[in-house]
Amino acid sequence: MASSDRRLPALPEPMESATAQPDKTRHSKKGDSKPNRKTAGRFAVLNAFVDHGARSVNTTAVAVWLVLYREVQPDGRATVSHAVIADRLGINRLTVTRAVRRLKTAGLVQVVRQGGWQRGPSTYRIRGSVRPRGP
Repeated sequence: MASSDRRLPALPEPMESATAQPDKTRHSKKGDSKPNRKTAGRFAVLNAFVDHGARSVNTTAVAVWLVLYREVQPDGRATVSHAVIADRLGINRLTVTRAVRRLKTAGLVQVVRQGGWQRGPSTYRIRGSVRPRGP
């Protein structure tokens, strides 16, 4: 993978208006807008992880969770191999395997489909915080 593939795209330049007037067509009052449901849900998971979930695992597992979180598709699942995660973080694949095990034990990751040699990557469902265990 080339190093240019790892960089995020540049943010668009802000457009300068001919007048210094603020755009009144978007929102007239503070708090008028409602966040996009998909975006709000993703931020809710991220916030729950930062506030509660991250303290239950070590820093390597936190980094692995963030890579998995970034890979989540609209169906709520992340499909990525341990080798890809290891490459993105610059760590050993076995370290990723241990970190995923810690995340599963903590209840922050659920394995939906177990991957492996000639089976392809695993599929995960990501949780932001540890769910209490039922009776």
